[in-house]
Amino acid sequence: EVVAAIGLLVQLLFAGVAAAVRPHGCLVS
Repeated sequence: EVVAAIGLLVQLLFAGVAAAVRPHGCLVS
């Protein structure tokens, strides 16, 4: 579904930003 694809993209983008801001905090919420 489109909604599922958008959700995955949002998660990937958020994870990428979090990784960029916190290189060692990928697994930490």
